[in-house]
Amino acid sequence: MLSLRAFARPVFTSQGGARSQHALLADGLLASASDAVLPFLPLYLVLLGATATEVGLLSIAGGLAGLLALFPGAWLAQRTRSLKAVVLLGGGGVARVGLLGLAAIPFIFDGQRAVIAILVIASVRALVSMLAHASWVSVFASVVPADARAKYTARRSLVISVTAMAAVPLMGVLVSRYGGMSGYQVAFLVAAVLGFLSTACYGAIEEPKDREPAMESGGYRSMLEDGAFSRYLLATGVLHTSSMIVAPFMIVYLSRDLGASPALIGGLTTAEAVAAVGGQAVVGALVSRFGSRRIFIWSMALMPLIPVLWLGITAPWQAVVPYTLTGIAWSLCNLAAFDLLLRAAPRAELGRYAAAQQAMVLLAGFLGPVLGTAIMNVWGIPALFLVSALGRGFAVLTFVAPAAVPATVLRPMRPLLRHARRFGFLDLPADAGR
Repeated sequence: MLSLRAFARPVFTSQGGARSQHALLADGLLASASDAVLPFLPLYLVLLGATATEVGLLSIAGGLAGLLALFPGAWLAQRTRSLKAVVLLGGGGVARVGLLGLAAIPFIFDGQRAVIAILVIASVRALVSMLAHASWVSVFASVVPADARAKYTARRSLVISVTAMAAVPLMGVLVSRYGGMSGYQVAFLVAAVLGFLSTACYGAIEEPKDREPAMESGGYRSMLEDGAFSRYLLATGVLHTSSMIVAPFMIVYLSRDLGASPALIGGLTTAEAVAAVGGQAVVGALVSRFGSRRIFIWSMALMPLIPVLWLGITAPWQAVVPYTLTGIAWSLCNLAAFDLLLRAAPRAELGRYAAAQQAMVLLAGFLGPVLGTAIMNVWGIPALFLVSALGRGFAVLTFVAPAAVPATVLRPMRPLLRHARRFGFLDLPADAGR
């Protein structure tokens, strides 16, 4: 049997330490298994009596918390003495304790108070995880040398994807096996144990003791006046916002309106993960042949078809088609988008460009559910599919629009960026995002 150590050994080098790279790989595997419970959190809310609006608030609160923490987290990574300690305390500590809190909620609260408590815990988990994100990126860059980073990242991503494919349906079976509230509580307890094991692995990483974070220089005005990057940034925001308009309500729609069981929902999530792995396997060859810009446009052009397909679904098993298409399209889109980011950003300002891109994604995670909740309350879930399809199509037009158009639209962001930079929130470590 191929062991985890044997699987990762070909990319190890003496720089950074084999022990730390093993620990980082094990941390990713266990963290992926722990996060497999998260797709069932909306169903947990529904079981506790949450309305569709409150389910939408789950994504709204998480997106807003992450957005608020992004730049302070970068500021913290710039000035902290121990990056690893930030990760262990935030995503490795508080976030995993939050899983225990989710399991304990029914013993402490009931009804509306239980729903509010879960929304608070989910928001805190998103907040501390994003506060630790920049520190995690810097630790990763210090542990994995530049000449092995691409191969190591690919191997680690594959391990995480395969783990998610196996763990999500197992969580669904676990919920169904115990049934009702107890099933979800057991699943959250198992996820917490896996999460703490992940934290223990991360604690074995050897952090460099002579780290000297460097302050980045340069302005955001030139970045926003970069026509190609402005189109990319705005298209990313439109695409993710239109997707998040409907995403928080999909599991509820499957369960409440189509009658899907937790086990079937887990299987559908697995189908999406399998399709994503397939997309990841071919995207490298596609980018080499056609270029990342074409792949980005083609994958975005495929996105509007997905919500249209949902309108024709009458039985839960039919959802395997849009789920599979979602996995393929997003795997191509995300990898092409990352390659475009690396090509667009000057090497000295890669952290700044990456921060702007991540901020746009997080902003979409907040705005999308807000718009989706409003639309659903007036016209219902079918209207969400139509609006989402139109928004995804508009994202393609945004990306191929003349350079001056997105630059003009993004111009109002300049005062906000200037004020944020004045307080040091936009200063990232020199190695962030590499």
